[in-house]
Amino acid sequence: MAGLAGCMGGGQDDETTTENDTTTAGGDTTTEATGPQHYGVNGPFADSIQGLTWSGWDVPSVTGVFQDQTGLSVSTEFIGSDLQGFQQIQSGSDYQFIVPDTVWVQRLAEAGLAQPVDEELFADELDSMPERVRNHRSMFYEDERYGLPPRWGINGLIYNSDYVSEEEVQSWSVLWDDKYQDRYEIFNLPLWGGPKVALYLIEEGEISIDGEVTAEKVYGLPEEDMQKVQDAAADLISNAQLLAGSANEANRPLINETVYMFDGFLFNYAQLKTVEQDLGTDKFRFMPNPGLGGLFWVEGMTMTSQAETEAQKNTTKAFMKWSLSKRGQANIAWTELRKSPPANYDARELLSENQQEILHLDDLDEIADNSIDYYPSEEEKWTEMWEAARQQAGN
Repeated sequence: MAGLAGCMGGGQDDETTTENDTTTAGGDTTTEATGPQHYGVNGPFADSIQGLTWSGWDVPSVTGVFQDQTGLSVSTEFIGSDLQGFQQIQSGSDYQFIVPDTVWVQRLAEAGLAQPVDEELFADELDSMPERVRNHRSMFYEDERYGLPPRWGINGLIYNSDYVSEEEVQSWSVLWDDKYQDRYEIFNLPLWGGPKVALYLIEEGEISIDGEVTAEKVYGLPEEDMQKVQDAAADLISNAQLLAGSANEANRPLINETVYMFDGFLFNYAQLKTVEQDLGTDKFRFMPNPGLGGLFWVEGMTMTSQAETEAQKNTTKAFMKWSLSKRGQANIAWTELRKSPPANYDARELLSENQQEILHLDDLDEIADNSIDYYPSEEEKWTEMWEAARQQAGN
Protein backbone atom coordinates (compact mmCIF):
# COMPACT_ATOMS: atom_id res chain seq x y z
CA MET A 1 0.00 0.00 0.00
CA ALA A 2 1.44 3.35 -1.01
CA GLY A 3 2.37 5.79 1.76
CA LEU A 4 0.75 9.18 2.22
CA ALA A 5 2.85 12.08 1.00
CA GLY A 6 0.32 14.69 2.01
CA CYS A 7 -0.63 16.79 4.99
CA MET A 8 -0.84 14.97 8.28
CA GLY A 9 -1.03 16.44 11.75
CA GLY A 10 -1.68 19.93 10.44
CA GLY A 11 1.56 19.91 8.49
CA GLN A 12 2.60 20.11 4.87
CA ASP A 13 0.86 20.80 1.57
CA ASP A 14 -1.15 17.95 0.12
CA GLU A 15 0.20 15.79 -2.66
CA THR A 16 -2.26 13.47 -4.32
CA THR A 17 -1.13 9.89 -3.96
CA THR A 18 -2.47 6.67 -5.38
CA GLU A 19 -3.81 3.95 -3.13
CA ASN A 20 -2.82 0.49 -4.36
CA ASP A 21 -4.24 -2.98 -3.72
CA THR A 22 -1.70 -5.81 -3.81
CA THR A 23 -2.85 -9.38 -4.50
CA THR A 24 -0.95 -12.65 -4.85
CA ALA A 25 -2.17 -15.54 -7.02
CA GLY A 26 -0.21 -18.58 -8.18
CA GLY A 27 3.04 -17.09 -6.95
CA ASP A 28 2.57 -13.89 -8.99
CA THR A 29 2.09 -10.53 -7.25
CA THR A 30 -0.15 -7.93 -8.89
CA THR A 31 -0.49 -4.30 -7.80
CA GLU A 32 -3.59 -2.45 -8.99
CA ALA A 33 -4.25 1.28 -8.57
CA THR A 34 -7.63 1.79 -6.90
CA GLY A 35 -7.80 5.55 -6.50
CA PRO A 36 -6.24 8.73 -5.12
CA GLN A 37 -5.80 9.74 -1.50
CA HIS A 38 -5.99 13.27 -0.09
CA TYR A 39 -4.95 14.20 3.45
CA GLY A 40 -5.20 10.61 4.63
CA VAL A 41 -8.68 10.14 3.14
CA ASN A 42 -9.09 7.41 0.52
CA GLY A 43 -11.27 7.82 -2.57
CA PRO A 44 -13.57 7.70 -4.37
CA PHE A 45 -14.11 11.47 -4.29
CA ALA A 46 -16.95 13.65 -5.49
CA ASP A 47 -15.71 16.25 -7.96
CA SER A 48 -17.49 19.03 -6.06
CA ILE A 49 -19.21 19.75 -2.75
CA GLN A 50 -20.95 22.78 -1.26
CA GLY A 51 -21.01 24.28 2.21
CA LEU A 52 -22.64 27.00 4.29
CA THR A 53 -20.27 29.26 6.23
CA TRP A 54 -19.72 32.65 7.71
CA SER A 55 -17.38 34.97 5.80
CA GLY A 56 -13.78 34.17 4.96
CA TRP A 57 -14.08 30.72 3.41
CA ASP A 58 -14.85 31.07 -0.29
CA VAL A 59 -11.58 32.80 -1.15
CA PRO A 60 -8.61 31.69 -3.28
CA SER A 61 -6.39 31.13 -0.23
CA VAL A 62 -8.84 28.60 1.23
CA THR A 63 -11.13 26.79 -1.20
CA GLY A 64 -8.90 27.79 -4.12
CA VAL A 65 -5.77 26.24 -2.60
CA PHE A 66 -7.65 23.04 -1.78
CA GLN A 67 -8.86 22.77 -5.36
CA ASP A 68 -5.38 23.46 -6.77
CA GLN A 69 -3.90 20.70 -4.61
CA THR A 70 -6.60 18.07 -5.08
CA GLY A 71 -8.53 18.92 -8.23
CA LEU A 72 -11.71 18.84 -6.12
CA SER A 73 -14.05 21.82 -6.08
CA VAL A 74 -15.51 23.31 -2.89
CA SER A 75 -17.92 26.23 -3.02
CA THR A 76 -19.41 27.98 -0.01
CA GLU A 77 -22.41 30.21 0.52
CA PHE A 78 -22.54 32.89 3.20
CA ILE A 79 -25.17 32.41 5.91
CA GLY A 80 -26.80 35.49 7.35
CA SER A 81 -27.50 33.69 10.62
CA ASP A 82 -27.03 30.28 12.19
CA LEU A 83 -30.79 29.79 12.19
CA GLN A 84 -30.88 30.45 8.45
CA GLY A 85 -28.17 27.85 7.89
CA PHE A 86 -30.03 25.31 10.03
CA GLN A 87 -33.23 25.89 8.08
CA GLN A 88 -31.46 25.46 4.74
CA ILE A 89 -30.06 22.09 5.82
CA GLN A 90 -33.41 21.13 7.32
CA SER A 91 -35.16 21.88 4.02
CA GLY A 92 -32.92 19.39 2.22
CA SER A 93 -30.75 21.92 0.39
CA ASP A 94 -27.69 20.39 -1.24
CA TYR A 95 -24.92 21.37 1.19
CA GLN A 96 -22.50 18.72 2.39
CA PHE A 97 -21.07 20.73 5.31
CA ILE A 98 -21.86 23.76 7.43
CA VAL A 99 -19.77 25.91 9.78
CA PRO A 100 -22.14 27.49 12.34
CA ASP A 101 -21.48 28.92 15.80
CA THR A 102 -21.54 26.93 19.03
CA VAL A 103 -24.89 25.36 19.93
CA TRP A 104 -26.01 24.95 16.33
CA VAL A 105 -23.82 21.91 15.77
CA GLN A 106 -25.70 20.21 18.60
CA ARG A 107 -29.04 21.28 17.18
CA LEU A 108 -28.16 19.89 13.78
CA ALA A 109 -27.11 16.60 15.40
CA GLU A 110 -30.25 16.45 17.52
CA ALA A 111 -32.36 16.93 14.38
CA GLY A 112 -30.52 14.15 12.57
CA LEU A 113 -28.99 16.64 10.12
CA ALA A 114 -25.31 16.14 11.05
CA GLN A 115 -22.97 13.15 10.89
CA PRO A 116 -20.57 12.06 13.66
CA VAL A 117 -16.87 12.86 13.34
CA ASP A 118 -14.28 10.11 12.97
CA GLU A 119 -12.03 11.36 15.78
CA GLU A 120 -9.24 8.95 14.84
CA LEU A 121 -9.02 10.51 11.37
CA PHE A 122 -8.65 13.98 12.91
CA ALA A 123 -6.58 12.97 15.96
CA ASP A 124 -3.45 14.93 15.01
CA GLU A 125 -5.37 18.10 14.20
CA LEU A 126 -7.38 17.90 17.42
CA ASP A 127 -4.19 17.38 19.44
CA SER A 128 -2.89 20.69 18.07
CA MET A 129 -5.78 22.69 19.56
CA PRO A 130 -6.16 24.20 23.04
CA GLU A 131 -8.42 22.07 25.21
CA ARG A 132 -11.11 24.74 25.63
CA VAL A 133 -11.49 24.91 21.86
CA ARG A 134 -10.92 21.25 20.98
CA ASN A 135 -13.44 19.95 23.50
CA HIS A 136 -15.86 22.84 23.62
CA ARG A 137 -19.15 21.33 24.70
CA SER A 138 -20.91 22.61 21.60
CA MET A 139 -18.90 20.16 19.48
CA PHE A 140 -20.69 17.18 21.07
CA TYR A 141 -24.18 15.73 21.19
CA GLU A 142 -24.98 12.89 23.58
CA ASP A 143 -21.23 12.44 24.23
CA GLU A 144 -20.41 11.96 20.55
CA ARG A 145 -18.40 14.47 18.53
CA TYR A 146 -20.20 16.13 15.63
CA GLY A 147 -18.15 19.31 15.26
CA LEU A 148 -14.55 20.29 14.54
CA PRO A 149 -13.54 23.86 15.47
CA PRO A 150 -11.76 25.77 12.67
CA ARG A 151 -11.95 29.28 14.20
CA TRP A 152 -12.60 30.89 17.54
CA GLY A 153 -12.29 34.28 19.14
CA ILE A 154 -13.23 36.81 21.78
CA ASN A 155 -15.09 40.07 22.04
CA GLY A 156 -14.06 43.36 23.58
CA LEU A 157 -13.97 47.12 23.12
CA ILE A 158 -12.44 48.58 19.98
CA TYR A 159 -11.61 52.21 20.64
CA ASN A 160 -9.96 55.29 19.17
CA SER A 161 -7.08 56.13 21.50
CA ASP A 162 -7.19 59.77 20.38
CA TYR A 163 -10.52 60.14 22.21
CA VAL A 164 -10.75 57.28 24.72
CA SER A 165 -8.06 56.35 27.23
CA GLU A 166 -6.85 52.86 28.05
CA GLU A 167 -7.85 53.45 31.66
CA GLU A 168 -11.47 54.12 30.66
CA VAL A 169 -11.88 50.85 28.78
CA GLN A 170 -10.81 48.67 31.71
CA SER A 171 -14.52 48.20 32.44
CA TRP A 172 -17.72 47.85 30.43
CA SER A 173 -18.97 50.82 32.48
CA VAL A 174 -17.42 53.20 29.93
CA LEU A 175 -20.40 52.43 27.67
CA TRP A 176 -22.69 54.05 30.24
CA ASP A 177 -20.60 57.24 30.44
CA ASP A 178 -22.74 60.16 29.26
CA LYS A 179 -19.81 61.86 27.57
CA TYR A 180 -19.80 59.08 24.96
CA GLN A 181 -23.51 59.34 24.17
CA ASP A 182 -24.07 58.40 20.50
CA ARG A 183 -20.32 57.85 20.14
CA TYR A 184 -20.23 54.06 20.31
CA GLU A 185 -21.64 51.10 18.41
CA ILE A 186 -23.05 47.84 19.73
CA PHE A 187 -24.46 44.78 18.02
CA ASN A 188 -28.21 44.39 17.99
CA LEU A 189 -27.76 40.83 19.23
CA PRO A 190 -29.61 40.00 22.47
CA LEU A 191 -27.68 36.79 23.18
CA TRP A 192 -24.39 38.72 22.96
CA GLY A 193 -25.33 42.16 24.23
CA GLY A 194 -27.58 41.05 27.07
CA PRO A 195 -25.05 38.87 28.91
CA LYS A 196 -22.42 41.62 28.72
CA VAL A 197 -24.87 44.01 30.37
CA ALA A 198 -25.29 41.35 33.05
CA LEU A 199 -21.51 41.07 33.49
CA TYR A 200 -21.33 44.84 33.95
CA LEU A 201 -24.03 44.71 36.65
CA ILE A 202 -22.27 41.81 38.39
CA GLU A 203 -19.04 43.82 38.35
CA GLU A 204 -20.87 46.84 39.79
CA GLY A 205 -22.42 44.72 42.55
CA GLU A 206 -25.97 45.24 41.27
CA ILE A 207 -26.38 41.50 40.65
CA SER A 208 -24.96 38.83 42.95
CA ILE A 209 -23.54 35.54 41.68
CA ASP A 210 -22.46 32.80 44.07
CA GLY A 211 -19.02 31.45 43.25
CA GLU A 212 -17.51 31.48 39.78
CA VAL A 213 -19.25 33.46 37.06
CA THR A 214 -20.23 30.95 34.37
CA ALA A 215 -22.33 30.96 31.22
CA GLU A 216 -25.01 28.89 32.96
CA LYS A 217 -25.31 31.40 35.80
CA VAL A 218 -25.38 34.43 33.52
CA TYR A 219 -27.84 33.06 30.96
CA GLY A 220 -29.91 31.58 33.78
CA LEU A 221 -30.42 34.79 35.79
CA PRO A 222 -33.74 34.91 37.68
CA GLU A 223 -36.58 37.26 36.74
CA GLU A 224 -35.74 39.95 39.29
CA ASP A 225 -32.19 40.21 37.94
CA MET A 226 -33.41 40.19 34.34
CA GLN A 227 -35.39 43.35 35.09
CA LYS A 228 -32.16 45.01 36.23
CA VAL A 229 -30.50 43.86 33.01
CA GLN A 230 -33.39 45.28 30.98
CA ASP A 231 -33.17 48.70 32.65
CA ALA A 232 -29.40 48.88 32.17
CA ALA A 233 -29.71 47.63 28.58
CA ALA A 234 -32.28 50.36 27.86
CA ASP A 235 -29.81 53.00 29.08
CA LEU A 236 -27.09 51.43 26.95
CA ILE A 237 -29.22 51.22 23.81
CA SER A 238 -30.52 54.77 24.17
CA ASN A 239 -26.95 56.09 23.89
CA ALA A 240 -25.71 53.66 21.22
CA GLN A 241 -25.74 53.15 17.49
CA LEU A 242 -27.17 49.67 16.94
CA LEU A 243 -25.62 47.42 14.32
CA ALA A 244 -27.05 44.50 12.41
CA GLY A 245 -25.49 41.12 13.14
CA SER A 246 -23.23 41.06 10.08
CA ALA A 247 -21.70 44.47 10.86
CA ASN A 248 -19.99 44.68 7.48
CA GLU A 249 -19.91 48.47 7.76
CA ALA A 250 -19.08 48.59 11.48
CA ASN A 251 -15.57 49.95 11.01
CA ARG A 252 -16.46 52.86 8.73
CA PRO A 253 -17.87 55.12 11.52
CA LEU A 254 -14.69 54.47 13.53
CA ILE A 255 -12.49 55.46 10.61
CA ASN A 256 -14.64 58.54 9.96
CA GLU A 257 -14.54 59.34 13.71
CA THR A 258 -18.31 59.63 14.01
CA VAL A 259 -17.98 57.04 16.81
CA TYR A 260 -15.07 56.40 19.17
CA MET A 261 -15.85 52.92 20.49
CA PHE A 262 -17.28 49.68 19.19
CA ASP A 263 -18.36 46.74 21.35
CA GLY A 264 -17.20 44.24 18.77
CA PHE A 265 -15.07 41.19 18.14
CA LEU A 266 -11.40 40.56 17.67
CA PHE A 267 -12.05 39.84 13.98
CA ASN A 268 -13.62 43.31 13.60
CA TYR A 269 -10.50 44.83 15.14
CA ALA A 270 -8.14 42.80 12.94
CA GLN A 271 -9.95 43.95 9.82
CA LEU A 272 -9.86 47.54 11.06
CA LYS A 273 -6.11 47.43 11.71
CA THR A 274 -5.36 46.24 8.19
CA VAL A 275 -7.36 49.17 6.82
CA GLU A 276 -5.68 51.55 9.26
CA GLN A 277 -2.22 50.42 8.19
CA ASP A 278 -3.11 51.33 4.62
CA LEU A 279 -4.21 54.75 5.89
CA GLY A 280 -0.90 55.25 7.69
CA THR A 281 -2.40 55.78 11.15
CA ASP A 282 -2.09 53.86 14.43
CA LYS A 283 -4.80 55.02 16.80
CA PHE A 284 -7.18 52.09 17.13
CA ARG A 285 -6.81 49.69 20.05
CA PHE A 286 -8.57 46.59 21.33
CA MET A 287 -9.38 45.97 24.99
CA PRO A 288 -10.35 42.29 25.26
CA ASN A 289 -13.09 41.38 27.71
CA PRO A 290 -13.02 44.39 30.05
CA GLY A 291 -13.81 44.14 33.75
CA LEU A 292 -15.14 40.74 34.75
CA GLY A 293 -14.60 39.58 31.19
CA GLY A 294 -16.72 38.84 28.18
CA LEU A 295 -17.55 35.97 25.90
CA PHE A 296 -15.51 33.72 23.66
CA TRP A 297 -17.01 31.91 20.68
CA VAL A 298 -16.13 28.77 18.74
CA GLU A 299 -17.22 27.76 15.25
CA GLY A 300 -18.02 24.13 14.56
CA MET A 301 -17.49 22.48 11.17
CA THR A 302 -19.80 19.53 10.64
CA MET A 303 -20.70 17.18 7.80
CA THR A 304 -24.41 17.28 7.08
CA SER A 305 -26.85 14.53 6.22
CA GLN A 306 -26.73 15.84 2.63
CA ALA A 307 -23.31 14.20 2.22
CA GLU A 308 -25.09 11.04 1.15
CA THR A 309 -22.68 9.15 -1.11
CA GLU A 310 -19.33 7.72 -0.11
CA ALA A 311 -17.66 10.06 -2.62
CA GLN A 312 -19.34 13.14 -1.12
CA LYS A 313 -18.34 12.08 2.38
CA ASN A 314 -14.73 11.53 1.35
CA THR A 315 -14.41 14.92 -0.35
CA THR A 316 -15.98 16.59 2.68
CA LYS A 317 -13.59 14.81 5.05
CA ALA A 318 -10.60 15.76 2.88
CA PHE A 319 -11.65 19.42 2.90
CA MET A 320 -12.15 19.30 6.66
CA LYS A 321 -8.64 17.82 7.02
CA TRP A 322 -7.21 20.62 4.87
CA SER A 323 -9.15 23.24 6.85
CA LEU A 324 -7.67 22.01 10.13
CA SER A 325 -4.14 21.48 8.82
CA LYS A 326 -1.32 23.81 9.77
CA ARG A 327 -1.31 25.58 6.41
CA GLY A 328 -5.08 25.51 6.03
CA GLN A 329 -5.53 27.04 9.47
CA ALA A 330 -3.03 29.82 8.77
CA ASN A 331 -4.82 30.64 5.52
CA ILE A 332 -8.26 30.60 7.13
CA ALA A 333 -7.03 32.72 10.05
CA TRP A 334 -6.04 35.61 7.79
CA THR A 335 -8.10 36.14 4.65
CA GLU A 336 -9.11 39.33 2.91
CA LEU A 337 -12.64 38.91 4.29
CA ARG A 338 -12.07 37.65 7.84
CA LYS A 339 -9.26 37.45 10.37
CA SER A 340 -9.63 35.22 13.44
CA PRO A 341 -7.36 33.17 15.70
CA PRO A 342 -6.66 29.70 14.29
CA ALA A 343 -7.79 26.71 16.31
CA ASN A 344 -4.62 24.81 15.38
CA TYR A 345 -1.74 26.10 17.53
CA ASP A 346 0.85 25.01 14.98
CA ALA A 347 -0.56 27.46 12.43
CA ARG A 348 0.55 30.43 14.51
CA GLU A 349 4.16 30.14 13.36
CA LEU A 350 3.03 30.66 9.75
CA LEU A 351 1.52 34.04 10.61
CA SER A 352 3.67 37.17 10.60
CA GLU A 353 4.62 38.91 13.85
CA ASN A 354 2.25 41.73 12.97
CA GLN A 355 -0.63 39.30 12.37
CA GLN A 356 0.07 37.50 15.63
CA GLU A 357 0.14 40.79 17.52
CA ILE A 358 -3.15 41.99 16.03
CA LEU A 359 -4.81 38.66 16.88
CA HIS A 360 -3.42 38.82 20.45
CA LEU A 361 -2.03 35.31 20.06
CA ASP A 362 0.58 35.74 22.81
CA ASP A 363 -2.03 36.36 25.52
CA LEU A 364 -5.15 34.85 23.95
CA ASP A 365 -5.27 31.88 26.31
CA GLU A 366 -5.13 34.14 29.36
CA ILE A 367 -7.86 36.33 27.87
CA ALA A 368 -10.06 33.31 27.25
CA ASP A 369 -9.58 32.27 30.88
CA ASN A 370 -11.23 35.58 31.79
CA SER A 371 -14.25 34.83 29.62
CA ILE A 372 -17.43 32.83 29.68
CA ASP A 373 -18.13 30.70 26.65
CA TYR A 374 -20.86 31.77 24.29
CA TYR A 375 -23.30 28.97 24.98
CA PRO A 376 -26.74 30.57 25.05
CA SER A 377 -29.70 29.08 26.87
CA GLU A 378 -33.16 30.41 27.70
CA GLU A 379 -32.90 32.32 24.43
CA GLU A 380 -36.52 33.46 24.35
CA LYS A 381 -36.09 35.12 27.75
CA TRP A 382 -33.08 37.13 26.54
CA THR A 383 -34.64 38.03 23.21
CA GLU A 384 -37.79 39.32 24.91
CA MET A 385 -35.72 41.27 27.44
CA TRP A 386 -33.67 42.92 24.68
CA GLU A 387 -36.74 43.88 22.67
CA ALA A 388 -38.37 45.32 25.80
CA ALA A 389 -35.17 47.30 26.48
CA ARG A 390 -35.21 48.66 22.92
CA GLN A 391 -38.80 49.80 23.33
CA GLN A 392 -37.96 51.30 26.72
CA ALA A 393 -35.08 53.19 25.09
CA GLY A 394 -37.24 54.32 22.19
CA ASN A 395 -34.81 52.70 19.73
